[in-house]
Amino acid sequence: MLTFDYNPEWLLAYRTDTLTCIFKLFPYLVSDYFCFLVVALGYWLRPHKKLFIALGYLIPVTTISNYLLKNLFAIPRPSSIYHLVPVHDFYGFPSGDVMLASVFWGMVFCATKSWGLRILCASIVISIMASRIYLGVHSPYDVCGGVFFGLIIVALWNSNRTQANVSEWYEEHPQTFWIIYVSLIIIALEPNGTTLPPVVMMSIGALLGYGLSLSSIGKTLHEPDTSVPLKETSLKKWIAIGLSSVILVVIAKVIPMPKDYPMLANLLNFPKYALIIYLTYSVLPRAQRWYCGINGPSQQ
Repeated sequence: MLTFDYNPEWLLAYRTDTLTCIFKLFPYLVSDYFCFLVVALGYWLRPHKKLFIALGYLIPVTTISNYLLKNLFAIPRPSSIYHLVPVHDFYGFPSGDVMLASVFWGMVFCATKSWGLRILCASIVISIMASRIYLGVHSPYDVCGGVFFGLIIVALWNSNRTQANVSEWYEEHPQTFWIIYVSLIIIALEPNGTTLPPVVMMSIGALLGYGLSLSSIGKTLHEPDTSVPLKETSLKKWIAIGLSSVILVVIAKVIPMPKDYPMLANLLNFPKYALIIYLTYSVLPRAQRWYCGINGPSQQ
């Protein structure tokens, strides 16, 4: 087992109730509900925007990759006596929150030409890095590792070779998608046999929902982009999006999970998140068009 020589004792002198409350808020900017709801809203408003198509795939892939990297390096977190928030695994390198933040906000950074928005993206990542150290659940090495591996994923995704392969997924040639999907499951199962943490089960389910939506996404991409500015979006469209958001939140929050049977609850994360993503990319966009009386998938 590898270890980093890090003593978080110095943190104690800087902790205050106010700072603790503030730093506890930053991880919500990479929580599963936040990320998938932002992706859903973005896709419904801008179905031709490749950013929201890409993030639906990259969020679960990053989560699974982080799990594999943590088991590969097997570097423990700082001692639990310094933790101000609960954690769900023993290993800390690379930081999962920071790695996901680097991918999510890194993709937004690459997709915009606004330097104001780019500065905001970088600030969010830095704030999440600082929060994980302040809250005592990660070392500086952990958060730097999270940024490093997160930016590698962003760079690989944006490479010409990757984009050439990915474009085939939406052209009725998704073979490489399913090869990657099955490979990730096989590799993820190897460290602990058949027991996977909830975030990994959620991510595997989300990828299944994404794979089942490839055809729908492809059809949307082939339609003319007739998106209009947000201020010109019809009230009926906003109502449809609002109703769709409520449906996702209800599924995410209200579907009963048997707390007395944690293994069963964990297994149910798989179909639950497969359904959420399939609804996001396939079913709810069609329902919105029907409600608005629109035939073309990208019209307002």
